[in-house]
Amino acid sequence: MAQTPLWANFESCFESIKHDHQCVKKLLRERESQILKLEEHILKLEEQLIRVVSLCSDASLKSEIRCLEVLVKEKKAELEQQEAERHTQAETIEDLRLELNEREEEVRSLREDIKKLREENRVFREDYEVRVTVRANNNALRNRVAELEHQLSRYASQSNDRQQSQQAPLIKKRRLDEDSPDVDDPFSSSFSLIMDTERPSVELDHPGREPNGHTAKNRILLLSPIITPLSNSSLPTRSPALEALQTPETNAGSPTPVISQRINPNTLYTPTRRGTWWYRTEAVLNAMSKSKRRRFSHIGRIMETELGEKLEGDERCTNCVTQGFECWRYSEAGVEQIPWPGAQCARCRHASQQGTYLGGCSLTNRKPVKPRQKDNQSPTTHNLASES
Repeated sequence: MAQTPLWANFESCFESIKHDHQCVKKLLRERESQILKLEEHILKLEEQLIRVVSLCSDASLKSEIRCLEVLVKEKKAELEQQEAERHTQAETIEDLRLELNEREEEVRSLREDIKKLREENRVFREDYEVRVTVRANNNALRNRVAELEHQLSRYASQSNDRQQSQQAPLIKKRRLDEDSPDVDDPFSSSFSLIMDTERPSVELDHPGREPNGHTAKNRILLLSPIITPLSNSSLPTRSPALEALQTPETNAGSPTPVISQRINPNTLYTPTRRGTWWYRTEAVLNAMSKSKRRRFSHIGRIMETELGEKLEGDERCTNCVTQGFECWRYSEAGVEQIPWPGAQCARCRHASQQGTYLGGCSLTNRKPVKPRQKDNQSPTTHNLASES
């Protein structure tokens, strides 16, 4: 057991008191022996004095007797002084004994406190180990629940995509035509139609703006999935899709069709899977330019949501086949919901962003444009270094 400073000081004091007690005892024994010897000597002198007085009565002997009496008185005074010192030493020894008893009592109380502290420390350690184990189990359960929720959301989105693909023939998008203004649009009161022909396309197969004209007119963004009832208004023409939406009871064999809502182009997706090649922290993403940030948003949607699909076999692009990567791109549902989705796979988007090659994904039917090589480093080596 490690000694505390208080305990070490107490032990040193206790040892010094013991040593002093032994020294005093030894000194008392010596003084007692001396007193006994002096008493014996005094008795002898008194006997001699009596003998001398009985034998001699002259003046010289009387003077010697007086000297002896003075010597005896001095010896008696010395003995009395030694007796007083012995009494004082006995009182000191008694005080030391009392102090020793008090110190022993303190030692016993300290030992009891140490035992209690050890017991509390043991209980605290056991409690801490239990808490650490529970915390680790909770973290593992949270991770497992997160994985299961992600899988469940993915399965639900896939089932929704299948349901929408099965219901797609029931709903036909009606195109706007400026050359036929006499035809009323039954969806004009229920949906907001937004056409953006001036915004530059980042993910198109070719640079520049989206082509104007008839293609831009037909890009319809349905921002309101709620369809208001039109039973009170008179419509000159009705489409089959509108009939199916307004009278769901007539289609008892099929569920009510649902119109998919397109994602706002200003809404960017943030990758969440740490440790993947497409993951970037918030600080890194915020430091990127808008084009780079939008590109990583597309890559994250492709790799982490149900809007992406994995290509197999000959469907993969040339770059993924050459590098041995998995080839992922937007699915049909992703192309319908994402504005300006582009046709590049996720790896080619990332590689073109790194500067290895520009627009070289074979899925877009475009030839790669190789950049200038620096320090005699090949594009393939640069790509592999950036991916590592």
